[in-house]
Parts: sequence; structure tokens; C-alpha cells
Amino acid sequence: MGFLSHLECSQCSKCSKHYSKRGIYNLGWCGNPLLVRYRSEDIKQSVQKEDMESRDPTLWKYKEFFPIEGEENIVSLKEGFTPVIKLDGLGKPSGWIIFT
Repeated sequence: MGFLSHLECSQCSKCSKHYSKRGIYNLGWCGNPLLVRYRSEDIKQSVQKEDMESRDPTLWKYKEFFPIEGEENIVSLKEGFTPVIKLDGLGKPSGWIIFT
């Protein structure tokens, strides 16, 4: 299901360490954040934009990009996709500058 390959230190020149996708980590051993690495060729061959567009508008629309080993392990509260609504007059009374 997922296309995650491994995790690696964001400062590879310091430690050159890779971490298993099955482990639980906060930071690399040298204290730097870890980056997620994907099998990009597998993604290109397997994930079609049209398939993703037809899915429910939740976080799990992008399930292939999460480190989940099978659909039976997905837990959802229908999270995600909160709409952004432009409110032109909101900042004027308070003196705030609203960038659009």
C-alpha cells in the first residue's frame, strides 16, 4: 500500500544514517530531524491523479503517502479538508491587514 522507503537524517553529511520505516523515531542519533524517503518510481507507476480525485475528501485521500502497511490499519475520524473562506471585511474593523 504505502510507498515509504526509509527515513534518513536531514544532515546526512554528519551521520549518513538511514532508519527503518517500521521504527518509531523522533530525531536521528545526531539530534537532527529525519526526512521521509519514498520509492518515487513505484508511485509514478501505481498512483493515478484521477483515482485520487475520486476519493472522499479526507486526509486518507493520500493514503499511499503515509506509513500504513495495510488498509485494515487505517483509523479515520473523517479529518481534513477544512474549507478556507475569504472574509473580505474581517480585518478592517480591527485594523489588521489581510493579504489576498
